[in-house]
Amino acid sequence: MKVLAALIIVAVAAAIGLAAPAGAQQTQTFTATLRELNDSGVTGTATITQQGDQITVAIQATGLEANQVHVQHIHSLEGAGDSTCPDASSDADGDGIITLEESAPDYGPVQLALEPFPNAPDGTISFSGTFDAPDDDMATNAVVIHGMSVDGTYEGTLPVACGTIEATGAQPTAPAATPQPAQPTPATGVAVPDTGTGDGSGGSGGSMSIMLLGTAAAVAVAGTGAFALARRRAR
Repeated sequence: MKVLAALIIVAVAAAIGLAAPAGAQQTQTFTATLRELNDSGVTGTATITQQGDQITVAIQATGLEANQVHVQHIHSLEGAGDSTCPDASSDADGDGIITLEESAPDYGPVQLALEPFPNAPDGTISFSGTFDAPDDDMATNAVVIHGMSVDGTYEGTLPVACGTIEATGAQPTAPAATPQPAQPTPATGVAVPDTGTGDGSGGSGGSMSIMLLGTAAAVAVAGTGAFALARRRAR
């Protein structure tokens, strides 16, 4: 009888495991094509992968001034619209240089500093980091890299490349199973939860649970009968 009890426990445990709904966090991918500002010659790409409240940012860029710290940020208009990258019309004083102040109305204030800031020892950036995700929609923001010398003086805040962030792909979150009223199994009449998807199909997990529970019960009944018969013959 101990063996029969163990079989029942194993069958029930397997049924519960199969009935448990599988959950998954949504993964969203974004990209930004970085184009030069202020004739810097800087170009590159930024890839952002968001899962839950975390983002991983990867930046590849070339054409930067070597051996200088290059500040890099995600900028946002903070709900006032989509960030854009500045163009010639952003040069308010017409001096041929788009400053941080002149470009701010286009892409907004800093939303997230992408630290540690690289120093581009050979004029390139290969950066990767994981951060808490900003509160707003990532696809409304922009990635901006700063830092370039003007007339022999390094201007660390001068924007040298910008790219607006666009959504490129997503893996939807698996829907949670909707609990259903308990249903009797055909073999035993024991009520077990229906773990189907809530669409009326019942789900493969729920069907398998019922089958396993029914099988376990059938084994128990058969074993009990055999045990009783053996005892009668022994008398």
